[in-house]
Amino acid sequence: MPVIKALPSPEIIRGFRGVLDFYVWRGLNCVRKWPHIPPASRTAKSMASAALFGAIIQGYALLGGVLKNLFTLDATDQDRTARDLYISGVLGHLHEAGMVDFLDLLTQATAYLQTLTELVNALETVGTDELRTLPGFDGAHFQPLLVDASRRLQVRGQDQLLSFKEPLVDSKSELDPDAGTVQIRSDPVPAGQIWKITSACIYATSPTITKYAFGTVISAAARMHEWYDTPTDSQPYTWHGELWLKEGDMTLANYYACTAGDSLYFITYGHKMTLET
Repeated sequence: MPVIKALPSPEIIRGFRGVLDFYVWRGLNCVRKWPHIPPASRTAKSMASAALFGAIIQGYALLGGVLKNLFTLDATDQDRTARDLYISGVLGHLHEAGMVDFLDLLTQATAYLQTLTELVNALETVGTDELRTLPGFDGAHFQPLLVDASRRLQVRGQDQLLSFKEPLVDSKSELDPDAGTVQIRSDPVPAGQIWKITSACIYATSPTITKYAFGTVISAAARMHEWYDTPTDSQPYTWHGELWLKEGDMTLANYYACTAGDSLYFITYGHKMTLET
């Protein structure tokens, strides 16, 4: 085991591959003749170790672009290559497993990598239609996956998710109301939608109206939101806030002290949302 002052560059070390073996032992830089072990003298466990090491090297080619980029970035400021770091990381995690016989662990890992290789090879021959029929594992049994008519995967809690459909502008008017208090309601929220109300505009072309009020109809019960305004020169009044309405709910506006022939207007603004079903 000759001791040398310093290890040569990685290019020189790779150039002596198969002839000289450079390594560090207890902080000493060493070099020796490249080891050759006759196949007849190799034990089953050492052969399993060699097979695993070869599988790990081949596994580097299976890494995704993100992982490879991370190893490459980590290798930019050191002599080891990205593949060297990957191999060291895999072997290091195996060693940290704390099993008494490390070669037994290598043998088990070899079987695992072989199974993983078979799975990768199988997936390469399976089309997207076949993948849609693969079952899901619930921890004890394999269960079929639930999809809709368009073969989209359905998941638990899907009816709690919302998607934007389009802007909401619901405009209503009453051009010849009866005298007294008049109420105008928006369209009801249709099935499969949720409305997010952000503002409402109420106005009238009548000097006799004493005040406006804004509210909603929730589950068929009218609820006023304590928003009352006294008109001035027929100017519109606008409510701002956030209300969520489900199927059948509506917004409403009350006009107090109307006279026949008044022109009443009510506009609701917001967003139409659809349920992910």
